[in-house]
Amino acid sequence: MVGDSLAPVSPAQRTSRGPSRETFWRRRLLAVAVVFLAVWVAVQLLKNDPEPTGNQAKPTTKVTTATPATQSVAPEDPKPKGGATVAKVAVGTGNCDIDKIVVKPAVPVNQFAGGVVRVNLNVSTTATAPCTLTPDKSKLVAIIKSNDSAVWDSSVCKSSLLTQPVSVAPGWTTVVPATWSGRGSGTNCSPGNAFSSQGTYVLRVATLGGEPSGTEFRLLKRPKPKPVAPTPIPTPTAPPASPTPATPKTPTD
Repeated sequence: MVGDSLAPVSPAQRTSRGPSRETFWRRRLLAVAVVFLAVWVAVQLLKNDPEPTGNQAKPTTKVTTATPATQSVAPEDPKPKGGATVAKVAVGTGNCDIDKIVVKPAVPVNQFAGGVVRVNLNVSTTATAPCTLTPDKSKLVAIIKSNDSAVWDSSVCKSSLLTQPVSVAPGWTTVVPATWSGRGSGTNCSPGNAFSSQGTYVLRVATLGGEPSGTEFRLLKRPKPKPVAPTPIPTPTAPPASPTPATPKTPTD
């Protein structure tokens, strides 16, 4: 018995105990399929993951804004309420050169004859430095005509529409309000002269040695005031009559 158990195994018996070739390749193909399936599942999970994990950097989007070649930057000055921008205009202390001063008149519309007329003087300069224009230096002359006939002449009245100093800066126009009495100058510029009537007029102004400038305007007929109905006075009513007292009766026997 001992000799039989220790007998050598033949090559045929050793081969029959291992797996066959067909089983070996089937197992290998199955292992490859399992590995492929695991890789495919991992790829799908990475695709469906909205945010990267680990040390993977998130993609960044860079926004580029086109900048023009030249760009003016507004000064950071405080702005008043309403969004208006504060304009800083240089003020000159020297007298203006009259030859470089330009004055253009303008008369607001919808004004009536028979009263004071508002006038605007637009003052500018062709000089390169700011200056101050004074009435005595300007020697501003103004004439108002109607149908080529003079109605009012500042030289007759010895007065000027420009009555206050004006600061003028290059590139800017200063609007100076003025008034015309609305009366004719006549020969003595009397304050009792008649008022101008409705119609079309021409105002021309010029500084001493400067070019004259003019504008046309129209004065409307002043509407008559509407009569105001008097307030009726209530009629007083008579007080109620006092009752007459009864005559006392005299007792009789």
